[in-house]
Amino acid sequence: MNQLGWARHAGATPLETGELMPRGYTIPVVDLSSDFERQVVVDREAGQYLGHPTTVLLDDNRSILAVYPKGQGTGGIIMKRSDDGGITWSHSATGLWLISSWLPNA
Repeated sequence: MNQLGWARHAGATPLETGELMPRGYTIPVVDLSSDFERQVVVDREAGQYLGHPTTVLLDDNRSILAVYPKGQGTGGIIMKRSDDGGITWSHSATGLWLISSWLPNA
């Protein structure tokens, strides 16, 4: 079991097995694209674009905050929290972020 309690799979990544990363990499990479048991849907709304999330792992090494826009370039900001390493997620938290606007650099 790893730090979050997941069992190691036969297709473990170099990070999980302790192998060195390829030369030139300075940030560990974990490819979960084929590890369906570890993929969790945090939010889904039919017909609604939910933007790319920004996440942060808190100091307890289990709590995660995810923040993302509801819409492309404009709309409300959604924040969800997981207290179990990303296995389950809270309902959307709303606050002062009811409107957002993204403007590209000129």
